[in-house]
Amino acid sequence: MADLRKKVMKDPAEAPDFLASVLSGISDLLWITDEDYTVRFVNEAVRRLHGDVVGKKCFKVTRSFERPCYHHGIPCEVHELLEKGKDHFEEKRLSSITKRVTHVHATPMTMPDGRRGVLTVSRDVTEEVNTKQRLEAAYSMLRATLESTVDGILVVDNQERIVEFNKRFVQMLQAPEPVMESRDDRRLLSYLSGQLKDPEGFMKRTRELFAQPDLEYSDLLEFKDGRVYERYSRPQKIGGETVGRVISLRDVTERRRAEEALKSSLEFSTSLMENSLNPILVVNPDTSIAYVNPALERLTGYSSSELLGRKPPYPWWPMDKIKETTKRLQENMKRGLTHYEENFKNKNGEDFWVEINAASIIRDGEIKYYLSNWVDITQRKKMEEEIRRYATNLEELVKQKSRDLARSEQLLKTTMESTPDHVFVRDRDRKFVYVNDSYCRFLGKPRDMILGRTLYDLYPKEQADSLTREDDEVFEKGLVFHRPESAVVDAGGAELVIDVIKAPLRDPQGNVTHLVGFGRDITERKRIEQMRDEFISAVTHELRTPLVSVKGYVDLALTKGSGRISSEIESLLQVARRNTDRLLSLVNDLLDAQRLQAGRLPLNLEPLDFRKVLEACKAEIKPFLEEKRLSLKVEAPEAELPVNGDEIRLSQVLMNLLSNAVKFSPEGGRIELAVEDGEEAVKIRVSDTGIGIRKEDLPRVFEPFAAIPKPTYIKGTGLGLNISKGLVEAHGGKIWAESEGEGKGATFTFTIPKLQERVVD
Repeated sequence: MADLRKKVMKDPAEAPDFLASVLSGISDLLWITDEDYTVRFVNEAVRRLHGDVVGKKCFKVTRSFERPCYHHGIPCEVHELLEKGKDHFEEKRLSSITKRVTHVHATPMTMPDGRRGVLTVSRDVTEEVNTKQRLEAAYSMLRATLESTVDGILVVDNQERIVEFNKRFVQMLQAPEPVMESRDDRRLLSYLSGQLKDPEGFMKRTRELFAQPDLEYSDLLEFKDGRVYERYSRPQKIGGETVGRVISLRDVTERRRAEEALKSSLEFSTSLMENSLNPILVVNPDTSIAYVNPALERLTGYSSSELLGRKPPYPWWPMDKIKETTKRLQENMKRGLTHYEENFKNKNGEDFWVEINAASIIRDGEIKYYLSNWVDITQRKKMEEEIRRYATNLEELVKQKSRDLARSEQLLKTTMESTPDHVFVRDRDRKFVYVNDSYCRFLGKPRDMILGRTLYDLYPKEQADSLTREDDEVFEKGLVFHRPESAVVDAGGAELVIDVIKAPLRDPQGNVTHLVGFGRDITERKRIEQMRDEFISAVTHELRTPLVSVKGYVDLALTKGSGRISSEIESLLQVARRNTDRLLSLVNDLLDAQRLQAGRLPLNLEPLDFRKVLEACKAEIKPFLEEKRLSLKVEAPEAELPVNGDEIRLSQVLMNLLSNAVKFSPEGGRIELAVEDGEEAVKIRVSDTGIGIRKEDLPRVFEPFAAIPKPTYIKGTGLGLNISKGLVEAHGGKIWAESEGEGKGATFTFTIPKLQERVVD
């Protein structure tokens, strides 16, 4: 090829005969292309493939392109060598038509005319590539097979060099990497023998193996750490000649342990069967009894000497079921694994029930034994019979309860439909799922036009938005929503006042699933209340004026007439003064109650030391305490108690509580007044040893005119506590009552927020 190149480079155009004679026998394709991509020379192999292509563009000959191949993204040797300046070009090309692979090698050259050119040699390497791929696939498969096997594999040649091994072999022997990389089998054997229980025996057997190249051999390798490997060695032959050995290692540690465990298990099983609390029966293939344990003897009453070798019918079988039981035994032995219950009789003729788990012991396709394990379920059967009786009674009870429930549901439905209140239920999608007739009349729509619809389908948007926000309180927070007064217009145009309550309905997990709402028409009640308020206002104002005048005249008569009127007249005037004061107090209470209810009671709030209220009330209540010989114990801090309050109204509250304590306490009783200075509020507690309050009456003590039972000699309207509650709450405080019951006294407590200090920057 070097001589050919010299000749071609000297004068390719003038050496056709020489080239033809030298290259005609070459099967490789040889091209010479100049820098214009023009073919200057080809050998006979090219002509046979492409014809006479000298003088043509190479890219037209090979690709039928109009421009060089690199314009089409295909590597081009002329472009790579002459334009990019590379010193050589080499690649494999796969023909999309012939599917043949060609190896292309090209080098730059200088033409005789000084122009540059490229010498290209192409060789068909399809078979070579295919052969290499097959070899690589075969080796890959072999390698994958070696690595996927659970056995460790080692291949050594006759010179004791390690040829091949898999990862499992390295893992099993825990062989260090340097040992395996050395490829020295003797070094590996030395490392391995150090781990074995019998290293000398191992080395001796291994030397014998290499001394007999054609010998197949297997043995067990026992390691010091308890591992047991089975070694199998056979010769490796190529063309009938032994070139080495293939050694496989299999981990049989668990199998060895299992064999040892089986041996001890047999002994254990025998002991277990003998000592088992469950009866055990073993039957031969011919249905004769092979074994019974003591538990079965105890249950049936028959000894093993009476049973061994006996064929059906077994003595515990009921006489009226022998044929049926024999057939079932034969079928169960064939079936292999069964579970069933049987009723048998013991030697004394007593019934007993057993739950039987049975299995056929099969070896080589034949039944060797039929093993059955019994569980005495006699007591369970008796209990089941009891349960069945109870179930029958329970079923009847459930039916009765269902009937009662149906009646209750019908009663509830009738009640809901007959009540004048509006009743409705909405689900989490805010759709109506129930409405009663009253609600339908209120909306002026039939029930089928309400159910399944939302508030936005039935109300104007602004009103629906407001109602939906109320629903959110119930659904999202689980709260009960109360709208005590709401002015609405019904479908007929009537103006109504509605009291609405919405409450959550929950599932067993406590999740809110529905909202139930009740709307009560309180229009008439509000009208009556307004009339009452107007009446009270008129009466109290009409009474107050003459009472003030009467009181003034009585006071004047007592003052001016002192010493000049008889004692009888003076006593009558004192009675008139007390009754006038009581009537004025009642009138004032009525006015205060009315103003509180209407939210029109004025308060003169100002910074105040509550000790001032305390001292004034102590002095005011003193005569009443002395009259009934009552003791008053006062506990209060010495420090200032700053609050923002109305001194007169706070005194009114405390005097109401102290007066009640005096009123309801027996002569010689005890009253305690305790004041605590808290972080946010002043707490005042008044306790007495009086008649007490029933538990059921505690929630009602602050209601006006509350009808709470009390001795007839104790007078009062009950307005005092109601007014006290209103005054405390108007100050931002709270008031509550406590009592252990009748005859155990009562405690009234209220709080007043403390005056907050202002920080001035």
